Amino acid sequence: MDKTGKVHSVIGRFEYNGIARELKTPIGIAPAFNPKSKENRLPYKQYSGIWDTGATNSVITRRIVDECALKPIGMIRTQTAGGEMNSYVYYVNLLLMGRIEVISVKVSECVLPGADMLIGMDIIGLGDFSITNKAGKTDFAFRCPSEGWLDIDRLNLSSSDSKSKTPLGPTQPQARPRIYPDATRNQPCPCGSGKKHKKCCLDKPTNSSNSNP
Repeated sequence: MDKTGKVHSVIGRFEYNGIARELKTPIGIAPAFNPKSKENRLPYKQYSGIWDTGATNSVITRRIVDECALKPIGMIRTQTAGGEMNSYVYYVNLLLMGRIEVISVKVSECVLPGADMLIGMDIIGLGDFSITNKAGKTDFAFRCPSEGWLDIDRLNLSSSDSKSKTPLGPTQPQARPRIYPDATRNQPCPCGSGKKHKKCCLDKPTNSSNSNP
């Protein structure tokens, strides 16, 4: 956030050696916690996530549930490739590409082949999603929060910037936007302060140098 109060987006990027057939990136996952409280803050554990624009909601595996000691908040009926099933629901915090922190994401549990988490449109829809294929490589970028329409003619996603990419965690401390997907402007803030969301954590970034991903 600058002196005018404007929140600047953060871009997470991942480059594949070859044309990608699936968008799989490292992700950080922790039980949902109050980001303003250092006492409740938990370290992010590293997992693999597949980004799927065909999935409505995000899904995690039993491995994440067990290793992060997640507690279910309820159960829902979900539609899978094998048919309908009952699934437990949890709240988690996400760290995408080491830069974008998404707070209190509601996820369901399911069996996933080849990954620990399926990142659906509930997360992808929070920002701008871009894929570039050039010189036999795929460059995947996610910008959050959105700053407007992407002009593909002006995007600079050249592989010359690949040295700045890291699988998980930025090389230099910088602001992470905190995203609360379930809270509207006039609802109580999810951080528990008692204030309205718009007067508390809405669009407020947190400095990664003071966090412990």
